[in-house]
Amino acid sequence: MAYNWDNMFKFNELNTYFDIHVAGLDGECFEYNIYFEGAADESRAEEISAAINQWQSQYDEDDYLGYIDITQADDSVFVYLDLGSIEDCDRSIYGIVEAIKDVQGIREVIVNESMEGMEDF
Repeated sequence: MAYNWDNMFKFNELNTYFDIHVAGLDGECFEYNIYFEGAADESRAEEISAAINQWQSQYDEDDYLGYIDITQADDSVFVYLDLGSIEDCDRSIYGIVEAIKDVQGIREVIVNESMEGMEDF
């Protein structure tokens, strides 16, 4: 499956051990579906949450990184990022991937998977 957005976002330059692809673009919202080698259960969601919380802790209270929500979905851990009112979007878009790249067992991350198959603009 071809992901035309990969060339634009260049997540592959972050040197992750897992594959990461961008399936589409949805304005100021980004959805990260994180797939694991094994089951994506609540403990995996807690690992991802801890990694993202640690990443967020390096910033001051005044550094708004966006609204972030983490849940365990059917077969993945789902991270929702809403960039509304953010000045430095790249810090959050790429920061989430930087935050999780040391979590073991990730097979693949697909960003905005719900946009897959929609017309690219």
